[in-house]
Amino acid sequence: MQARSALEGSIVALACGRATPDGLAQVSKAIGDMRAAIAKGRSPMDEDREFHLAIAAMTGNSVMERLVRELFDERHSPISVQLSVRSESVRTWMDAVREHEVILRALESRDVLAAQTAMRSHLQSSLDRWLAARKEWS
Repeated sequence: MQARSALEGSIVALACGRATPDGLAQVSKAIGDMRAAIAKGRSPMDEDREFHLAIAAMTGNSVMERLVRELFDERHSPISVQLSVRSESVRTWMDAVREHEVILRALESRDVLAAQTAMRSHLQSSLDRWLAARKEWS
């Protein structure tokens, strides 16, 4: 998660400068799709992934996209999956959606500092939720 925070904090800054209406629409769609998945009672993990990849795509840098994909997919290791099941709930996913909306607003306003702060805060909150579940599990 530290690697993601460092990388995605830089990526979101680049995305602010290169955001297009289509790119912002993809980020917004991922948030809407997350809400829809939660409403259907299923994990919005795929839509969460699409949110982060849509931001990376706005940089126009395929290496950045690949790195975000690889770091995000680390969450699917056997131990991570078990911890995620314990840490995920409608409440925690809705917290993530609200955090994503803050990131989107910063991207829309092209506010680099706000976008970096929101992304790093979101990833720290995700880590905190995951660690809380790990503590309960041990």
